[in-house]
Amino acid sequence: MTELWPVVPLHTLIIESLSRAENAMFDDELQHVIQSTYGVLTRRELNKALLRLEVNGLIHVSAVTKQRRRVELMLPDASNGL
Repeated sequence: MTELWPVVPLHTLIIESLSRAENAMFDDELQHVIQSTYGVLTRRELNKALLRLEVNGLIHVSAVTKQRRRVELMLPDASNGL
């Protein structure tokens, strides 16, 4: 039997999870939240999705410790009309 793809794309699930968590959370917490909905998610897949979102300016990832990162949702600035 073949495995079905998830209905919601990973990058959309990351954005939704961050918005529910007051726009920021640690990467290990984010991975746990996504795995509960998405199923098996490797660290490599998460890193690839986070990098894509950061390059597009949707999130910001900063290192807290050597093994832990803080992922923040970048909200549009209300002063420039976005």
